[in-house]
Formats: sequence, C-alpha cells, structure tokens
Amino acid sequence: MALAIGVFDGIHRGHEAVLEAALASPLPVKAVMTFTPDFKSKVTNSARPYLMTLNEKVAEIGKLGDFSSAYVMEPKPELVSLPPKEFIERILRPLGVREVYVGEDFTFGRFGVGRPQDLSQAGITTYVIPLVKIGGEKIGTTQLIAALNEGNLDKANEMLGRPYSFTGIVEKGFQEGRKLGFPTLNLYPLEGQETIAKGVYATLTIIGGATYASMTNVGTHPTINELKAPAIETNVLDFKRDVYGQKATIVFLKKIREEMRFPSVDEMVERMMGDEKVARSICQPYLEAKQKRA
Repeated sequence: MALAIGVFDGIHRGHEAVLEAALASPLPVKAVMTFTPDFKSKVTNSARPYLMTLNEKVAEIGKLGDFSSAYVMEPKPELVSLPPKEFIERILRPLGVREVYVGEDFTFGRFGVGRPQDLSQAGITTYVIPLVKIGGEKIGTTQLIAALNEGNLDKANEMLGRPYSFTGIVEKGFQEGRKLGFPTLNLYPLEGQETIAKGVYATLTIIGGATYASMTNVGTHPTINELKAPAIETNVLDFKRDVYGQKATIVFLKKIREEMRFPSVDEMVERMMGDEKVARSICQPYLEAKQKRA
C-alpha cells in the first residue's frame, strides 16, 4: 500500500502535491490517512481553528483520484499517547504500508516527535514532498487561514489552486433581505471553523446539483438587526425556491467591497443593486465556461 498521511485541512496546493505523488505510486493500492478537525485542539488542549469538516475533506480528496481507502485518526488517548515507533508498529504495519508520502513539515507520534526519517529507518519507503511556495512563502493551512482572515481572497485562491468555498446547511434568518427584494440563503460556521473575512463577494452557489450566480455578504449586516456573530448570507440571483435544511456550497470568486453600515435602508438597497450588477458580470464567464464543459 502507498499511503499519504497528513491533516490536509483545506486541501491546498501543498496538500495536493503530497496526494498526487501517492496517486502516482506504482503500487496497486493507494490510500490516505488523515485526522478529524478536532484532533489537534484535543491533543494540545487549546483552540485550533479548522477550515473543512471531515466529510468535506474526504470528498475533496476523492476528487483528486482513486484512493481505495481513507483512514481517519480520532483523538483517542490510546492513539495520541503512542510514541513514533509504536505508531509505526501498531498502526502502519497492520495496514501493510510499504510506501508513505508526507510533506516536509510532517510530524507524528506522541508530542509530534516523529519525523519522516523514523519511517525510513523502520523500513518503510518514505517520500518527503517539498513545500509548495508562492513568492517564497510556504503554502500551509496556517497561511491560508491568515489570507482568508485578511480578506485576501486572491491570495487564498492562489494557495488553493481553485476558488475558496464554504459548505453548510441553509438556515432560517430574520428574512430582512426578502422584505427588501434580496432574499438570502443563510449559512453559519461551526464552532472553531474559520471562514473568510467580512465583506461582499461575487460568488457561485451550488445547491441541488445546480450552479447559480450569487452575491454573498459575510458579516453581521450592521444596518438592520445587527448580528452578534458573522453569518454567510447569499442572495442567489434569479432563484426563488425555499431550500431550508438543504446543503449549499458558496464558491467565492471576487471581493466586491467591504461590509458597511449605511445611513439608511434606501441607500443600502441602492448599493446592493449595484453590487448585483458587479456580481453578475463576474459570475457570467464562470457559468458560460461550465456550460461549455457540460
């Protein structure tokens, strides 16, 4: 078995390099070993933000190629207490692992003291994939989260090699947007889950297998019924259905402007009408390209 090991949160270009190297192995069986989103926070007993739920991460990995299995490590005491040698003998050996693919910054075992050379010394062929960099800066999940927190969508998308997206379940909000002629799908990050900085964005919305042009406000909508915590509110253009309780994915293409507090509702609506025109112009080429591929 050829095994790619990593947290793989966000599935950025650095992760893809490791996963694609494993997929290129001549061995007939390729698999992935990853970790639950709460693994690091529970092991270190400190808050560690994450981007993707486990299901999203496994689904994104599956898009890269045909892995036969995905092994998920949970923060159980009997696992996190294993020294590197025991991790190899009790976890990797029984799986029949012959090759391991990891990134340069990979560590494993209790307190993270295990290094790739420990795998090699145990007789497992180990491939250490060089870090992927942009302008000399490492592409890592920490750097990706920082770019998103700064609202630097262009940089985040370059790190990902695709537009950043957020997936969640549509929930009912105050329905203020509906009253103003801009009904929204409301999504909320889970506890500990990071998302992009406040602002208004041109987005695509994927729901029910179809893709629509949309514009999304991330924030607390300070002009009307200001929220205590940021929400992701998406006005799907030319879309009239109620989809509460359904899964939706918001794909962030371009930032239009910062979130603002307007002097009046009328001024806010006028600005939103302008935002809609900008969003349509940005989304249209993506939708046309998708149609051509279909």
